[in-house]
Amino acid sequence: TGTTVVAVLSKDRKIGVIASDGRVSMQHLSVEERFRKVLDCRIGFIGFAGTLSVAQILLPKFRAELNSICDTRGRLITASGAARRLFQYYYSSSGRDGPGIELLPLFWDFKEKECHLYWLGGLSHLRQMKGLVIGSGRGSVGENAIDQLSPANSCAGLMKQVKEILRGASKKDTATNKTMFFGIIENGEFTEGEEVLQ
Repeated sequence: TGTTVVAVLSKDRKIGVIASDGRVSMQHLSVEERFRKVLDCRIGFIGFAGTLSVAQILLPKFRAELNSICDTRGRLITASGAARRLFQYYYSSSGRDGPGIELLPLFWDFKEKECHLYWLGGLSHLRQMKGLVIGSGRGSVGENAIDQLSPANSCAGLMKQVKEILRGASKKDTATNKTMFFGIIENGEFTEGEEVLQ
């Protein structure tokens, strides 16, 4: 697998941060060190983990479909509407065992004025998460790490928490590196970037 993607929301849901490492691995080989696993769309960001070839085929389609809906409606789709549509695409593209990727959408709802975080994996759909880790680094971070996390109420605080989680995963999971790609939603403003964790 070779991926760690983490997303957290502030207590008031006005701020959301999603970040991933940049390593792509195939069994024991690292084939890419700066691969972006957090993609932007009109209403937020989508992080992914799993089979790279499947993600490279499906994610541009998912992203284009969500953006197309926003364009044809003349206004941005709600976060829950976008998540339902994304799940429909995800489900229809999957085989009996699922599509081979997990998705972690972080969307801003322009009507409700807050962030929503979803999880799509293995044909399950969980909503209203306060935070989540997907990918091979999940085990390195610990299953309860997010549940025990007290989310910060500032962008700087959330970024610090996300960086600590990714640093911890990179120390324990050799498939996770220290190149971090991230997306931030802060009161409806979207920012994306990249940095190397120290």
